[in-house]
Amino acid sequence: MSSHMRAREGLKRILQILIVGLIFFFLIRTVYQNWVQVSQHEWSIDYVPLAVSFIVLLCGFSLMVGIWRHILKKLGSPLQFKTSWRVWWFSNMGRYLPGKVWQIVGMVYLCGKESVPKDTSLTSIVIAQAVSILSAFLLMGSYVLFASSENVPQGAYLLLVLIPVGLVAIHPSILRRLINMVLRKLRREPIELSVTLNDVVSLFVLYLIGWGIYGVAFYFFVNSVHDLSITLIPHVICIFAVADVFGLLCFVVPGGLGVREGLLATLLGTYIPLPVATVVALLYRIWFTAAELICLGFALKR
Repeated sequence: MSSHMRAREGLKRILQILIVGLIFFFLIRTVYQNWVQVSQHEWSIDYVPLAVSFIVLLCGFSLMVGIWRHILKKLGSPLQFKTSWRVWWFSNMGRYLPGKVWQIVGMVYLCGKESVPKDTSLTSIVIAQAVSILSAFLLMGSYVLFASSENVPQGAYLLLVLIPVGLVAIHPSILRRLINMVLRKLRREPIELSVTLNDVVSLFVLYLIGWGIYGVAFYFFVNSVHDLSITLIPHVICIFAVADVFGLLCFVVPGGLGVREGLLATLLGTYIPLPVATVVALLYRIWFTAAELICLGFALKR
């Protein structure tokens, strides 16, 4: 690696540390400045909704693995669910490494060990990510429609634009262009996407269900430390989608670290006291990572 490349990588790493550090600084400062309100909150854990949140989240993870396996099958490379689960969770840990590519590299490598061609596995990953994000766009725009004006931060109405974008972009011809644009960035050959509109719509609906399950799991997690009305579940689903996708699309920081927490605190803070929402957002990372480690543990069992 040339000195110029090393310097560039060094600056990128410093930028990552600064961004993550600043986000967590402001989150912790919010808690510190409102410590009286935080300390007066009844921080008892209700273990029933906490257990339910883990069970629902694991169901969401299982669905996501199943959707990706379905895409692979459509591309002519079926894998057993157990194998798909192992590939998914072994490579998933790469999300927390700088660069955002290590999860993809890991999935392609492990799929290759299962006789799945590299181009097929890479295409399946890009399709999965593209349709997942496009389905989340619908929920991100819907957040503005679900929420009352006092619960919508300034500028959030721009999310409404994402509804038509997500719906139009699932057309196979447009989706193919988007996928090939990503493949060119990854220095791979373009593909001919041999899927019908019905195929893509089916995936779109499955990912919407997946986002819904994630949001319900997060609702129960929040409810384990702070009472939330069940009527707020649609709001929480949309909030989770907003935070997760922005974290995913923030290529600078690994695993969306800090970005998800900051958005969760900001948006959830329009429904519950902001200092409490900030603590919940910080605890979210522990909760979500613990569930991922449970899934990794299952993957390690042969």
